[in-house]
Amino acid sequence: MMQMRRRWLSALLAICLLGSSVGIVSAAPADKQTRNDDWIYEDTDSGLPNYREYFESHQDAQKPAVEIPVDITDFKVLEPEIGGAPSGTGLYQNKEGSATGLDIKARGEDVVFTVEVEKTGLYSVEMKYFADNSVNTQIMFALMIDGELPFIEANGCRLNRVFQNLPVTQDKYGDDLRPQNQQLAQWQTQYLMEQTGVYGAMQFYLTAGKHEIAICFDGTPLLLEAMTFKQEPYQMSYQDYISLYKQQGFKDTVGVLKLFQAENYLKQSSSTLWPDYDNSSSLTMPFSYKNQKLNYGGGEQWKEPGQWISWEIIAPEDGFYYIGTKY
Repeated sequence: MMQMRRRWLSALLAICLLGSSVGIVSAAPADKQTRNDDWIYEDTDSGLPNYREYFESHQDAQKPAVEIPVDITDFKVLEPEIGGAPSGTGLYQNKEGSATGLDIKARGEDVVFTVEVEKTGLYSVEMKYFADNSVNTQIMFALMIDGELPFIEANGCRLNRVFQNLPVTQDKYGDDLRPQNQQLAQWQTQYLMEQTGVYGAMQFYLTAGKHEIAICFDGTPLLLEAMTFKQEPYQMSYQDYISLYKQQGFKDTVGVLKLFQAENYLKQSSSTLWPDYDNSSSLTMPFSYKNQKLNYGGGEQWKEPGQWISWEIIAPEDGFYYIGTKY
């Protein structure tokens, strides 16, 4: 199973590097092979459920309010069965502002951990990591439980990188140039998300007892400080939110109108989420008949589940505000 999964994951990564978007993956008919340099891709009917089927089969399971931290300092490495060599994955200490963690060199091996589960149920996976900002490839990996993929999408787990735009410049004609961006070197904490955007954080069914958890990166180095099986934080209702802050003395603000231009990103999850311009309507700001001015954010590139853009705003006083959008 591990060998088949490695070949499958490598094929997925090859697709990603060509610029395609990988979501739900369907296996091809069995007994077909495609040779590509050092790898032989077996198109095998895996028999795995997709995440929707997996979730529905366990939707009545409990969601224990406990956290199961994975001891990532206690690991073993299973070298690739084909086409790979030892990568040097190992521990580090106090690297990049972190405590002890795991430096995953990502050359196709499985890094295996053992966890002890007290209560049977569904758990999401939270990871604290530091992406190598010398590369810009999709952070993608497989997650197996006891040597098996629980569902198809577990073969394509993803983690975000963080980018920040450089200042906007103009050409000699006064037109705004699309800003370059740089990848930020920083620690991030993220749940593994289901890639269609329907179910949110993926949930994995674990029975009480010991389990082996394996992750396999096939091309992207990563510093991993923590991996925890847990529940997502409770999200209160809107009415509970309002009541809570009114009890703390917050009141409606009056006479405040602040505009923030959406093309002025603070950070974004992809290097392709650039701001752009539209001069088809004078209602956009800034507007110019003569020059191209960046005046909106998002656009055609902002369409994949899990992508995000953040903005920084300044609140002039404490209190409740309405947030409106022009789109």
